[in-house]
Amino acid sequence: MIYVLHGENVSAIRNFILKLKKDHNIGSSKELLLEDTSPAEIAELISGIDMFGAIPMVTLDVTKMGRTKVDSYIEVLLSVPDESLFVVFSGKDLSKANAFVKQSPKIGARVMPFKEISDSNIFKLVDYVFGGNRIASYKELRKLILSGADNFYIFSMLVYGLRNVTYAKFESPMFTKMSPFVKSKASSQSQKFTQDQVVRLYEKFYQLDVGSKNGQVSPELLVPLGIEAVLAEL
Repeated sequence: MIYVLHGENVSAIRNFILKLKKDHNIGSSKELLLEDTSPAEIAELISGIDMFGAIPMVTLDVTKMGRTKVDSYIEVLLSVPDESLFVVFSGKDLSKANAFVKQSPKIGARVMPFKEISDSNIFKLVDYVFGGNRIASYKELRKLILSGADNFYIFSMLVYGLRNVTYAKFESPMFTKMSPFVKSKASSQSQKFTQDQVVRLYEKFYQLDVGSKNGQVSPELLVPLGIEAVLAEL
């Protein structure tokens, strides 16, 4: 699978890359700079699964590509195996004329913009959802969408909220490592759910995540369905 991630919200991009690694059980990955890497080197790295059965993941930073001709890189990406993960990453917005964006249908890549947004807004949404406030949740979601926030990033933050509730509900050792503010909020929210409901939510979120990757769930419906999954348990 190939992803083209771009935008000034670099922290959100990094978080999404970490989520990809976790979802695919990838222990390590290779990070490359376009200006220091040849197409041949990339071709060698994405050649397949290693002797231990590990899925290769390569991240190519193209932030400084400018007007660099990348036709030869595009040709290499045509041969990325289905079981591999290749991420084209730019800390700047890429226009529709950018070669990686323009050729995304040809190489089978998912293009995801990550515009700078207010962290307070995304955490407000998570708090409203797990607090059971439907009206406030959708008002905050509208603000995020209008600001250009990516649907997959928003969904990943709902997963973050569920994770914190889970740590509190099941008294995980990870709960003790959370900041007092986050711990207090998670503890309060966890009281609204039973352990069975939390497990059921994880199953629903997993199905949504898989559905978004195989095309059964559209990006536009991913977040609303996630919100409704939580609200249905309250």
